[in-house]
Amino acid sequence: MPARSAIEILKHDHKEAKGLFEKILTTDDDAECERLYEELARELRIHVAVEKDVFYPRILEELGDKIPQDIIDHQEKEESESPEMLDQLDTIEDDDEWMETFREFRDTVLEHAVAVEEGKLFPLVERSMSREDLQELGREMEERKNELKSEYERPAER
Repeated sequence: MPARSAIEILKHDHKEAKGLFEKILTTDDDAECERLYEELARELRIHVAVEKDVFYPRILEELGDKIPQDIIDHQEKEESESPEMLDQLDTIEDDDEWMETFREFRDTVLEHAVAVEEGKLFPLVERSMSREDLQELGREMEERKNELKSEYERPAER
């Protein structure tokens, strides 16, 4: 089976995140909600790190001025905003306040961030880079993703 392209990986991540958001919003089981949120938070932190460490540096290097400034601004905002919102969610104790903030976070991530990437950036990248280059970038992203996942699974040192 050929390697997945960078775009295929990111779209898959977006689909998985959307599913987790919806499961969290529809579950009545507090323990299940907490477990799903922990999974979502881990996956989103990994996703943002892979974009920051591998995807965006490479496409900026390859495409440079072809990428509109609003997309670059979006990327920089997402790099800081998503982890900050996750950190904020981690500190909220009131269930109603947590759910309201979580819905706002979902709207920010799904309605705006994903729309910008999938609607504007990904088509530009696919038109500008070869299938082979996108697959190579995908391999690099998978390597980084695996490194980050193993870091999350490693017990915290005391």
